[in-house]
Amino acid sequence: MQFVDLQAQYIFLKTSIDNAIRQTLESATFIQGEQVHKLEEELCEYSGAKHTITCANGTDAIQIALMALGIGAGDAVLTTNFSFIGTAEPIALLGATPVFCDIDPKTFNISIADLEQTIINIRETTALNIRAIIAVDIFGSPADYEPLQEVAHRYGLTLISDAAQSLGAEYKNRKIGGVCEITTTSFFPAKPLGCYGDGGAIFCSDAPLAATMRSIAAHGKGSHKYNHVRVGLNSRLDSLQAAILSVKLQNLDREIERRNQIADHLLAACSSTSLTPQSVPSFATSAYAQFSIKAPANQRSEIITHLNKQGIPTQIYYPSPLSSFDIWNTQEHKTTPITYNLCENIFSIPVHPYLSDYEVETLAKALKSIQRI
Repeated sequence: MQFVDLQAQYIFLKTSIDNAIRQTLESATFIQGEQVHKLEEELCEYSGAKHTITCANGTDAIQIALMALGIGAGDAVLTTNFSFIGTAEPIALLGATPVFCDIDPKTFNISIADLEQTIINIRETTALNIRAIIAVDIFGSPADYEPLQEVAHRYGLTLISDAAQSLGAEYKNRKIGGVCEITTTSFFPAKPLGCYGDGGAIFCSDAPLAATMRSIAAHGKGSHKYNHVRVGLNSRLDSLQAAILSVKLQNLDREIERRNQIADHLLAACSSTSLTPQSVPSFATSAYAQFSIKAPANQRSEIITHLNKQGIPTQIYYPSPLSSFDIWNTQEHKTTPITYNLCENIFSIPVHPYLSDYEVETLAKALKSIQRI
């Protein structure tokens, strides 16, 4: 059993992927070819976003969005303390201060109550200029965007959705990518929509802002290739990756449906144990990039060993809160006890759409057996 089975996916899509690669090679347009423009149009149609800007990776996508907003030294950006470092790294790279908020104990997404209290505390106790909120759809499950947008509006902030794990998910019957003014995503191979290398994209509803992002991604390009109107990045999705993603995008909804079917079986198996799987709110459909479970205190290592002995691969996302790394230029130190507790007990098991029915049943039986440890 594989934790993520990209080989099985390739075999299923082989003819279409091979044709897309061959056509791109024959066109010999490897940078900014028609495949890239086609994919951007397809992503707009799929997500409901007005504009899509592809780029080199998901971390660049966040940095480009922050650069387009003019965020830099003296500014603060609030985000969850439970995520991959790529969420917060661009904030620090631009000289701004990342401020980490605690999470909801059930959904594992950013706590809206802690977010608002953090905003109040920063304004009362520091000289930082809070500019934006980055909400992460952890493990593919959408954050609660309506109350997040209300908080952002109340304090004059920009809300950014980090959807690196959630493309294909839905929030109140709307596809992720078309919910927020700015959404970023990653096409890392293991993501729900992944290429065969690195890639990313930004979804945006505002035309001038989207034009600025597109310029930043291409060395600050102006009216032509050798006209530069701002400092930018060299952040492009190449034509081969775009062609592959176009094929995979046509299959994404089928895969998300299968991931949810598998997750339903695993949730049922967990119900008779002391395990606490991530809770997906009724208003959302998760992309289930991972099926993640909180173990009872001090039992994670024992449970992982038990599962591994039965042939079940496991991963730990994430073993440390972002704030625990001694790398941040931050003036704000706060406790996030729920995040720290989750990092000590979280683990993930396979939920990829190419698991066989037998493998799903094997997973369910292994989970049920945990109550006997």
